[in-house]
Amino acid sequence: AEKKIAIALKELVEAQFLNMMEVFVSSSPKSLSAGDRWFDRITKALKECAIEIVIASPASVKRPWINFECGAGYIRDIPVIPVCHSGMTPPNLPEPLNQLQAVTAIEESELQLMLPVLAKAIGSGVPEVDFSDFIVAVRTFEETSNQIEELLSESPVGTVDGLREHEMVTLV
Repeated sequence: AEKKIAIALKELVEAQFLNMMEVFVSSSPKSLSAGDRWFDRITKALKECAIEIVIASPASVKRPWINFECGAGYIRDIPVIPVCHSGMTPPNLPEPLNQLQAVTAIEESELQLMLPVLAKAIGSGVPEVDFSDFIVAVRTFEETSNQIEELLSESPVGTVDGLREHEMVTLV
């Protein structure tokens, strides 16, 4: 479900850093191809990445994969940055995610704090980035997500098959 935010962030980072870093997004066809052994590919990305960005919403932080993926980055002693959206805020992240310095996806000043971390990973200068389009994409996602939640609350089943509940972005 958070695929759109993760892919928007991937495209922004790759463009702003002139494709000097590969951004792996588990739901992007550019990161995982048909026939790939997805768990092996994700494991490889977690082993090789220099930075891990976790797209964190109230729903995704309840999923076991979030802690699994964050733990992989944490134990490797690389930056793990939660990017909060859809009502999740850095102070409201659950344990142990709240031990990580997080940012809010719709706050440009907070998103700017990620840039020096990204630049350091590849030994580059810090680009000037306009996050306006990314913030619009996040807000659009949040509005759409709220509409889906309203529909689901009216549904007797309460789930939609095929929707991923979280996304992980790794920067290699």
